[in-house]
Amino acid sequence: MRGGSSSSLSLASRVVLPRTTQTRVYTTRASSAPTGSVRVVTDIDDTVKSSGGVKLFGIALGGIDTQFKRGEFYPGVFQFAYELSKANAKRSSMPEKVAVLTARAKEFKFALAIKPSSKISVAFAEAGAKNGAKDWGIGNVYYGSVLEWIFQNRKGIRKFDNFEIMMRQDELSSKRKSQYILVGDTGEKDEEAGERIARKYGDSSLRAIFLHAVSEDKDRSTFKLPKDRDQSGVPIFYFRTYVGAATKAMKNKLISPDGLQRVVVQARADMAKKRPLLSDSACAEIEEDIRIALLERSKAMRNEIGFPSLTANFALTRERLTNQIQSAKLRR
Repeated sequence: MRGGSSSSLSLASRVVLPRTTQTRVYTTRASSAPTGSVRVVTDIDDTVKSSGGVKLFGIALGGIDTQFKRGEFYPGVFQFAYELSKANAKRSSMPEKVAVLTARAKEFKFALAIKPSSKISVAFAEAGAKNGAKDWGIGNVYYGSVLEWIFQNRKGIRKFDNFEIMMRQDELSSKRKSQYILVGDTGEKDEEAGERIARKYGDSSLRAIFLHAVSEDKDRSTFKLPKDRDQSGVPIFYFRTYVGAATKAMKNKLISPDGLQRVVVQARADMAKKRPLLSDSACAEIEEDIRIALLERSKAMRNEIGFPSLTANFALTRERLTNQIQSAKLRR
């Protein structure tokens, strides 16, 4: 078994999955909030931070995103991960730490290892501390190998294998079955890994998949976001920014309206710091997603406190007017 962890766990041989399965476009639904333990599982390059689209000998070093400079964290990413973790934790318990599935080669851990002192680990920990969860941050990290760096099409298989290792470790340590929310991107076989996991385990283990839609073009003015869809009962959400991801999470009851607001606030603060480094299209995407987020949050808050929507009010008024007209005709 090709394990990306130092664990000595042995797993059954990898199940060969069919190359083609039917999927359908996913329509946002008012799903019930998950119960029990939910762990956020994330990729790093082009998911948490930009790869910058840098290549070596024609091979991408981590991803394809050129919209942000290499190493730049995406606005709102840490708050989004925290909100997912917190909203799906038991009220009295600490949110589950984030697990990392990365294509980074374990043979290069001397240079690429994610340590507690690494910038990304510190950023996750600071997000937890800021939100009152001082022990929250990155947990176990599962690496790839040089083989996947050379043969890029194997990355999805490696991440699928490492996901299964993580599941077994979680079951042994907690003595119970957990659910997971996978966060990745469209450029590093995370989509394939998510599909494999969904096909094998369905929504009993995988609550949702969020995929950061990346491209090699700095100008994304004509970029079209893929349509959300469903794979074996697991919703797959595509997003341009973490504000957009948080909006979809709120609409599907994976985070609260207040959680969405906190992601918006943090994304704005992050963007203000990075603005001189951001492209016009990056700024435009974030601003547009913030506009949509605030509208959706407003709708959710109105429904939450019992106020009908404007559409419902209009329909009610129209019905009353129709009844009054009919009554007037009868009186004649």
